[in-house]
Amino acid sequence: MSTTTNDSEHKGDEKGKRQREDKDESFDLPHAVVQRILKNALPDGVQVQKDAKLAVEKAAKIFINYVTACANDFALHSNRRTILSKDVLSAMEELEFADFIPKLKLALEAFEKENADKAAAKKDRSEKDKSEKDKEDENEKDESKKDNEEVEEEDDENIDEDGNEDENETS
Repeated sequence: MSTTTNDSEHKGDEKGKRQREDKDESFDLPHAVVQRILKNALPDGVQVQKDAKLAVEKAAKIFINYVTACANDFALHSNRRTILSKDVLSAMEELEFADFIPKLKLALEAFEKENADKAAAKKDRSEKDKSEKDKEDENEKDESKKDNEEVEEEDDENIDEDGNEDENETS
């Protein structure tokens, strides 16, 4: 019995490998984001080699996948398909990253406050826009009413004492 592979099987393996690599790359962190994080985390003047940046990107990706998988387990255990912030915090504790929890809670509170502020501002803008639109509609109604009154007054002026239309005034 021969253990040779034909070309179609080989091409299929290559195609599957490329798809896995493409899928893997689609979850890479944006280089600019990693660069900005590194720049903010390090003192001024510190240079980071390209290979080191790549290593940080890969490590961050692995960390995110690891925390997400653990948080998903907490969500599934609670019969939910949605990962909540409390699941992420529980995952951090489970994975022995409890030292990060206070900073994460502060960041979460700031994020929630920012979203609440944005929602309130959007609601205020919406109410203001509605109020302005109502005023515009009211002004248009007033103008239309005035126009109708002027037309009626012109019609009244064109009718003589007997109730007949004045022929000199009609066009």
